[in-house]
Amino acid sequence: MMRIGLILSLSLIFIAGCKTSEEPVTSVMSKKPNLVFVGTVVSIEASPLLRSSAKYIVTFNVEKVESGKLGGKTFSFPVHNPAQSGLQVGRRYVVRATKTEKGYYIDQYQWANRSRN
Repeated sequence: MMRIGLILSLSLIFIAGCKTSEEPVTSVMSKKPNLVFVGTVVSIEASPLLRSSAKYIVTFNVEKVESGKLGGKTFSFPVHNPAQSGLQVGRRYVVRATKTEKGYYIDQYQWANRSRN
């Protein structure tokens, strides 16, 4: 039981920095990403957030930061549907994120219909 609590707490910590921005989406999307990294999806798990449209949490093992700064070797964010996003465990992707006041905005469909970035 304690293990589930720890996992839930860690998940919420990772997600906290990756909230959707309250800025209009068109405003955020028009900004240049200030974090770009290459990483491999290590897990896709059900989201512990009950009232969220993002039903899954995707966690990347960061292999290389191409621009911006990242304080760790993993990066997690919520998505509504990983299949629609084009994300699969074990696959490598380029992730583009835009810093906002409350974390990062990540276009969860930036990988859709792409075999590999």
